[in-house]
Amino acid sequence: MPDRALPQAARDQSARVAAILRSSQRPGDVVTLTAAVRDLHAAHPGQFATDVRTSADGLWLHNPHITRLEERNPDVRVLEMHYPLIHQSNQRPYHFIHGYAQHLEQQLGVPVPVTRFYGDVHLDEQEKHSPPPGIECGVPERFWIIVAGGRHDFTARCRRVPPGSREHGYRQPARLISWSTSLPLSTTSSTAFKKAGIDFCSSFFNLL
Repeated sequence: MPDRALPQAARDQSARVAAILRSSQRPGDVVTLTAAVRDLHAAHPGQFATDVRTSADGLWLHNPHITRLEERNPDVRVLEMHYPLIHQSNQRPYHFIHGYAQHLEQQLGVPVPVTRFYGDVHLDEQEKHSPPPGIECGVPERFWIIVAGGRHDFTARCRRVPPGSREHGYRQPARLISWSTSLPLSTTSSTAFKKAGIDFCSSFFNLL
């Protein structure tokens, strides 16, 4: 059942509403949730205090929009985060990044317009200047990985791929790896592997 909308008093400019956002979805979904939190604070600066409980809490490290909150505090709301918009993926012209934002709008009773078409993962200075993960196990510093796979449960998530289907609607990715001397794996993307608790070396060499 969706959480009831906040009363008008809680939406007043002077109020600071405290909410913990909870999601057990995969790290990729959590990245889109970071965008919704960013856009909530962009639209309503100073009005909300947000904390999270997710499957990839490392993606929230150094995030300026996170305030540590206690679930036991009666003044703190715990919101189960969903993206019901996905059930209209064949009918409405929206991207997946709009899903959590629209859900927050429904739960909090305030508009959350999407401002940027990407997530909001923050790095500290050490992470920004560290070599990409995988260097220690022989992964080149610059490379491309082209994965032609996906899922069949929703539209636009899978394209025609070579034979080799897996169970539950997945297909094996095409093993296309092109080494490049000009295109580095972005620092943000590679560090996100670490933040999400993914073993980059194992993930990389499983593609070979």
